[in-house]
Amino acid sequence: MQNTFDPSQFKLDTLVDPTLVTETLLTNIPVQKPNRQQFIRTHPDPAYTYDAAVLPYEGETYLVAGSMLAALEGEYRAVRLHLAVARGGVVPFLWPLNLPRGDGRPNMWNESAMMAARKAQDAWVRVMSDMDQGMYITPEAKGIDDDPQWPDQPMDELLGIAFEGKQIMEVEHPVVRKLMGYA
Repeated sequence: MQNTFDPSQFKLDTLVDPTLVTETLLTNIPVQKPNRQQFIRTHPDPAYTYDAAVLPYEGETYLVAGSMLAALEGEYRAVRLHLAVARGGVVPFLWPLNLPRGDGRPNMWNESAMMAARKAQDAWVRVMSDMDQGMYITPEAKGIDDDPQWPDQPMDELLGIAFEGKQIMEVEHPVVRKLMGYA
């Protein structure tokens, strides 16, 4: 029996058309804390931060309109959303960092997270919990000097992608109704 297998059919350079150009479309942007095992960067341009109220609910994060803040008192968090990217990652994410509370009391978790985000503007860092100190520590990568790949879209468009279908603008929103005990 003769072997009819031809390995040249599977060689990578014959499978890839060098004239083919593709572009990755952003269809989802997670809103999440960085993974403690990944090195991340935050966008250095202040235009890629956004202060907002968010409501975490059943594994999703909702953007809350200013007109809804009184109705959702005690449910939402005031955050600064930073555009971030993990090293080797293709999809950026929005990192929600708690803004300082109005009572003036310090919170080392929140303050150290803000410091980590500032440090990540200039260097690849990991953001790791230090339970003994009650804060985040931020080890910096020693041998990584490449720049992150940032999306071309402005922050408004990125927010629209991240919060598509997850915007609370009225009391009839299903999440609000559930929180009020109607559903």
